[in-house]
Amino acid sequence: MIARKVFNNNSVLSRDDKGREIILLGGGVGFGIRKNDEIDERKVEKVFRLDKKASSKFQTIVQETPMQYILLSDRVIRFIKENLGKKIHDFIYVTLTDHICTTIERAKNKITFDNILLLNVKNLYKEEYEVAVKATEMIRNAVDVEIHDSEASFIALHIINAEMDGDMEEIYEVTSILDEISDYVLEKFGASKEEIYYDRFIIHCRFLLQRIGGIQEKDKESLFKHVLEDDVNSYEEEWACVEELARIIERRKHYCLDEDEKFYLLIHLVRLHGRQD
Repeated sequence: MIARKVFNNNSVLSRDDKGREIILLGGGVGFGIRKNDEIDERKVEKVFRLDKKASSKFQTIVQETPMQYILLSDRVIRFIKENLGKKIHDFIYVTLTDHICTTIERAKNKITFDNILLLNVKNLYKEEYEVAVKATEMIRNAVDVEIHDSEASFIALHIINAEMDGDMEEIYEVTSILDEISDYVLEKFGASKEEIYYDRFIIHCRFLLQRIGGIQEKDKESLFKHVLEDDVNSYEEEWACVEELARIIERRKHYCLDEDEKFYLLIHLVRLHGRQD
């Protein structure tokens, strides 16, 4: 392999046999070589093949981040992928690697950071949070500093971000809205966060919020128009809750739920409230 760019003593940019851009990491892999020099492949410890967007940003990360943190982040990300079984965008190598490095340095200096928004991440994103707890333990075991348990909430949000291929600002907004919806429904119906129907309701709301943002089809015919009209009378309390949730979403996302979207919310709320539809 030929060096296309030498970042530092431990990282080099090259291409594989198919012409794809790759980033090579290894102790001394870049030491004493220049552009167009042959790379000593015996020194390569890790090869990163990322999409173009992620690769460009990751090149900055490898130049500024200690190699041991990059390799640790890679182990964590591979663990996340293997245990979630979901499509994870390559950009997680940029965002989570940077976050893990910052977290370790912050912990070394005993700097704590918390956000009230993170308190409910455990309930809003249960599957991702469980994986994040184990990932946090991996980081804690790999470095000689104390990593606070709250780190799992941050990692869970980075996982969600990679699943959505969005940005952290959007994730924080969705999480904040989910938090408001959850608090309202739990207070209104006295439901428990441990109920399976609560989980299903939150997952439905999460994906609803994630796909909101396109042009609304104002003239489309509702699939459930007549059923909805009947259920308004049968489930007045749940329907009133649906209307309040619609107002929350309209206020926070500037989006008006259509009749079908309201109907699906109604189904989840009826089940959560312990009644059969």
